[in-house]
Amino acid sequence: MEISIREATYIKVIGKLTNCGERSTSSIEIAKELGVKAPSAVDMIKRLESMGIVEHTPWRGVKLTDKGVMKYKMLIRKYKILETYLHITFNMSLEEACECVSKFDVYVPKKVIDAMCAYMGHPKRCPHGDEIPRDTECCGVS
Repeated sequence: MEISIREATYIKVIGKLTNCGERSTSSIEIAKELGVKAPSAVDMIKRLESMGIVEHTPWRGVKLTDKGVMKYKMLIRKYKILETYLHITFNMSLEEACECVSKFDVYVPKKVIDAMCAYMGHPKRCPHGDEIPRDTECCGVS
């Protein structure tokens, strides 16, 4: 399933705010984090719900579904592998690497991400020290 950068941004924010789907968050928290108005956040939440990525329960909040958690982890993996690759291979500063990656990470195929990951020896952490989600097919772990 192809998603837009805007959809990916919302998934990443919801994943962050819900600790990868462990708890719920509100549309107001999401809007605040993204710097958008609440109605815009609600519209995107409805779109993501129709895609099966989030579950929205009135008065209880928004939470990632199992499918949403998988998508979130895949997006974070893509972002962190690309960020690490740009930082190591092209000696980009972390700020430069982050800025560049945020503009195209959604469009990079998994095959390319896996090749970069293998080329770098399957890094466990990004340059910021954060864990990079593993992929069974690429890294041989579950």
